[in-house]
Order: sequence, then C-alpha cells, then structure tokens
Amino acid sequence: QELLEAGVTIALFKGGLLHTKTVVIDDDYCLFGTVNIDMRSFYLNMEVSLAIYTPEMVAQVADCQDVYLQSCRFLNLEQWQQRHGAERLFDNVVRLFSPLL
Repeated sequence: QELLEAGVTIALFKGGLLHTKTVVIDDDYCLFGTVNIDMRSFYLNMEVSLAIYTPEMVAQVADCQDVYLQSCRFLNLEQWQQRHGAERLFDNVVRLFSPLL
C-alpha cells in the first residue's frame, strides 16, 4: 500500500511466471537479473544481477520491458484497498512469515 500511496506504478504480469528483474535508468544504464531485494537472495540463493552500460543492450532491455507491460494489468490504490477480507488475511499471514520465505 505504501508504494501505491507514493505513486509507484504496479504492473501485474499475466503471462505466467516472470522471475527476471529489470531496471532501466535514463536509457543509459540498466540492471538485469534474478535478485530479489532481500537477504535470502543476496546471501543464501546466490542470485546475480548484471549491470549494463551499452546503449544498444539497454535499448533491448527497455524494449523487452515494453513487451512485458503489454501482458500486465495495472493495480491502483483503490483496487488494493477494496480487496476481499480473505485476501487481506492471506496477505497479512504471508507478511508474518516473509522473513522465513
């Protein structure tokens, strides 16, 4: 909820499992990889990300993101706040166990 309140756009991918994480910054730089921003990914799972500075490769990653976004539905704050009680309960239970997941 905090992200939505801060104006972050959340896109939910409908095309199956999408594990890769990509970030393009100012069309000059990008990160591409599988790392989640948590201690488990950094230290236990030994996941990696690649920093890319080559303009052509950055453009390819940006194009890939655009294709992914065409297979997404976008979540807004009102939709998030109106989810059913069972969904809210599930989210809160998962949040309790998230340090272990």
